Amino acid sequence: MNNLAVGIEDFGLYMPKKFLPIEVLANLRNIEYAKLNLGLGLQEMAVCEPHEQVAFMAAAAIIDLVENAIKTNKYADAHSFLKEIDRLYLGTESAIDAAKPSITYALEFLEAKYPGQFGHIDMLDMTFACIGGVDAMQQCTDYVRLRPQRRCIIISADAAVYDAHTGGEYTQGAGAIALLIAANPALVSFNGETGVSIHHDFDFYKPKRYFSKIDIAQELFSKLGIEIPKEMDLSSALAATQIPVQGTLEGWPSHFWEIPGSHIPVSRNEPVYDGQFSNACFEQRVADAAENFLHKEGLSNLTSFEQWIFHLPYAYQGRRMAVSLWWHYIAKQDPFLKYKTEEAFGKIPEDHSMELAKWYKGMAKSDAYKSFVQRCIAPSDRVSSRVGNLYTSSIFMALLSGIAYAENELSGKSVLFLAYGSGSKSKVFRGKYGTPEALSKVKARLESHLNARTALTADAYVALRKGFGES
Repeated sequence: MNNLAVGIEDFGLYMPKKFLPIEVLANLRNIEYAKLNLGLGLQEMAVCEPHEQVAFMAAAAIIDLVENAIKTNKYADAHSFLKEIDRLYLGTESAIDAAKPSITYALEFLEAKYPGQFGHIDMLDMTFACIGGVDAMQQCTDYVRLRPQRRCIIISADAAVYDAHTGGEYTQGAGAIALLIAANPALVSFNGETGVSIHHDFDFYKPKRYFSKIDIAQELFSKLGIEIPKEMDLSSALAATQIPVQGTLEGWPSHFWEIPGSHIPVSRNEPVYDGQFSNACFEQRVADAAENFLHKEGLSNLTSFEQWIFHLPYAYQGRRMAVSLWWHYIAKQDPFLKYKTEEAFGKIPEDHSMELAKWYKGMAKSDAYKSFVQRCIAPSDRVSSRVGNLYTSSIFMALLSGIAYAENELSGKSVLFLAYGSGSKSKVFRGKYGTPEALSKVKARLESHLNARTALTADAYVALRKGFGES
């Protein structure tokens, strides 16, 4: 194996400029605020305005990365920085186009900011729900490991949007993070095995649906209270009458009913999901990937990691997902800790029953586990509490948060990443924190973005949803 240290040299980020206090949403939806705040760790959620779509946010995160490089006098200008970049790889599940990568749409924003051509940079999207950014990062770290003089930028950008009045609404969020991947990095290096677990699940997905033109018309007539004449042939009346052409863009219908075929395809940003099943998939995939990671690494425990960095669909998800892993790979490895835990809570039930879930829930309240959470997980979920679910960016925001709010010195310490994407896939891998100087600058940069935002009122939030055609 090539032992060259490759990883994250620097970062840029973008947070939507508006956020909704979770207490405001709780009052709006008649939900107990303590359930969301104390139970899930939610305080605020980022909310996009109409222009803050994936291409805009991705470009803004890249620009933040470039400007920081110039500000720190590492580069004279943007072009001298970008000429060293071989790849711009985007992880997203908020794609604009089903054919071309969304990262190419970000080009117009980059070229408007830095006039010139960036055609030498390879561009690609990677999609696997929330783990697409990790997939992009690993592709680029492998690339740089073979070409240490070259650099890549991976971007994760998403807007997590759910239907109003649903259990997902209060976990919404949005944002983008750009990571500079380089040899001998200042922030975090990756060198080791990756544990993987994948399964074909339907815990969360965004299906393309098809609605019959005839059914649409019949439903419309019914809602308007109009009886369809018996002699009317809806099939003929609703058939597209011409090959749809608009300008030079063949295949672009000029009117809704000119869409070819008997059915209308509909794609929505709001997902179809089963929250409890998704949590179960998350837990199982991460457990299997962790076992695979330990096998590949030749390890029997997870005691050597200063921090555990999770994908966070809501702030406290990592704390909940870590309970069984902590028991199997930390507590059980310490005879005294194992004895004290079993003395307090009894021996762990042998099967996957409700009794097992109750045992873990009780054990999670132990002083030993709470101490582990406070040191190894809590620093990484502080920013998530204030921005919500960022989908592909979530695990990277957790990383930056963990660096910013760590209680102990991190430089040179090992960090464990537990990534997850619905559908479902997990990757578990290790990293090593970089220099004290680089790590010490993360907090101020994070907080400058957090403090530049403006709170929304309930009325303004509802108006924004309506502006997107939602309720």
